[in-house]
Amino acid sequence: MKDSVSIAFFLRGTRQNVKGESPVYVRVSVNGQRVNSSTGIFVDPTKWVPGRAAVKGNSEYARTINTSLDNMRTAILKFINNLEANGSPVTISAISEYFNPKISNHRTLLETFDYHNNKIKGLIGKEYSKATYNKFVYCRNKTAEFIQHEYGKKDMALADLNHAFVTNLDYFLRTVHNIGNNTTVKYMQSLHKIIRLAIQNEWLQRDPFVNFKVSLKETSRTYLTETELSLLQNKIIDIPRLAQIRDVFLFSCYTGLAYIDIYKLTPSDITIGIDGEKWIITHRTKTETRSPIPLLPQALEIIERYKTDLTLIARNKLLPVITNQKTNAFLKEIAIICGIAKNLTFHMARHTFATTVTLTNGVPIETVSKMLGHTSIRTTQIYGKVVDTKISHDMKQLREKLNPTTQGRVVNFDA
Repeated sequence: MKDSVSIAFFLRGTRQNVKGESPVYVRVSVNGQRVNSSTGIFVDPTKWVPGRAAVKGNSEYARTINTSLDNMRTAILKFINNLEANGSPVTISAISEYFNPKISNHRTLLETFDYHNNKIKGLIGKEYSKATYNKFVYCRNKTAEFIQHEYGKKDMALADLNHAFVTNLDYFLRTVHNIGNNTTVKYMQSLHKIIRLAIQNEWLQRDPFVNFKVSLKETSRTYLTETELSLLQNKIIDIPRLAQIRDVFLFSCYTGLAYIDIYKLTPSDITIGIDGEKWIITHRTKTETRSPIPLLPQALEIIERYKTDLTLIARNKLLPVITNQKTNAFLKEIAIICGIAKNLTFHMARHTFATTVTLTNGVPIETVSKMLGHTSIRTTQIYGKVVDTKISHDMKQLREKLNPTTQGRVVNFDA
């Protein structure tokens, strides 16, 4: 006799988080017996439709929640179908183990992730940055999602990992999540580190990444040209909120600091450097690497403009930085006012510092790399490859030196 199986989602209204959202639970019934499990999803009770077991409407919020629940239902059905295909009985205990896998003597992939991530968490600020920890947490979560999507399970034994697992995960990221090549490659590199950890600890005998080959593609960085930077700097903007955002953006153009690093700046971060001039010496939030930045006149002028701002003084802030989302929205308005056709985003200012402000003007790439706080000069070299104006300038000088009128004379290339 075929087993009677049903899957239903419901709200547990007696429990709410600080936002007033209720947790969504899934109930699987097998031949009259049932088991409940949290989905980890919280929703606004006023937007929940019990009859449909879904969030009402067609907003992005509703679509995201409903898609997650549909994927969860599909994964459970896939697990049940696998049981039936293998001749295993569909029992309430099997469903319970699906939601809460029993701890076995064999290490699993997600256990290894947790072991690694907990080690990193304890070393944040010492050997690792918070960004590195978050990267591996994200990697772990995406792996867990893939395991459930592909195998209908909560975890995967290390012994069961093979080449197909790796290639299918790569395909899953590129198709189901539509993640770009370079982000996917970096994700797979993070996973490979977890695999190597398992091998080093003798929890895994073979490397499933053998014969798996992917590579990073060259990318370009969008930045403002000298003309565009001049347009932005000299345009009269009478709207105070836009004028302030323009100042903060320009400050980034002339220091190379990222949004979060400017947000954290206080007046005490301004110091006197070894040359007797004013510098900012800080540590990048993303990598926690030291960034020593001598301040250019344009940056000093912006600092001077806000040094008597009472609101900033009360908050111990150097500049009037608002949320990143609002900043980027206002930058779109500023681009229109200034006649700049590019999609202006705050991070473009950092790219502008690297290209138009420094490399194009002959600042050595090693110096630029230090000021940007890059952990590897290879990251900075991405900017060096796109500075066509620098190439044009250098070749113009070479043409002048090799001009036919110079024939018969020694060409001094060190001039």
